Amino acid sequence: MREFTVTPPGTVAWIGLTLLLAVPLVLMAAGLTIGEAWQEPSAWLAPALLVPVAVGLLWLLRRRRVALRDHTLIVQAGFNTRRVDVRELALDKARVVDLDERIELQPVLRGLGTGLPGFRAGWFISRGDFSRMFCLLTDRHRVLWLPLRDGPGVLLSLQQPRQLLDALNTLAPPSH
Repeated sequence: MREFTVTPPGTVAWIGLTLLLAVPLVLMAAGLTIGEAWQEPSAWLAPALLVPVAVGLLWLLRRRRVALRDHTLIVQAGFNTRRVDVRELALDKARVVDLDERIELQPVLRGLGTGLPGFRAGWFISRGDFSRMFCLLTDRHRVLWLPLRDGPGVLLSLQQPRQLLDALNTLAPPSH
């Protein structure tokens, strides 16, 4: 199995996660100090439930992997895993793109996936033609777009996207 390094989530993703968790905790802490709410055991239930949510979100941000095993591309993104046979890819159309320039490829609607500022993992709908796509995005500026011959494409943020594209091209049968 050959692995390819996913670009780590940037500061925006970590700040977004921190705010997502900190704001409710601050609001609950402020609510607990008013009156005698701190004496009520159920008042501590909501903050206690945020701990497993925080652990789950951290796990989702850290679970990101792209690998090639035999003729299969394996993408682990958050709680989703996508396996694609290399022969299903339309590699003649695959490109390294900047999503700020190729806005039609931008994921805008989340299906089954995780969407935080600076982090998209799982199934999304594209802006342009509203097609389904599988995403592992941590950086919008150097994204490998892998369209499939039939079906949803794949968007990947890799440190060296050209390296994966070259490896896929060596595995794919020549197109006629």
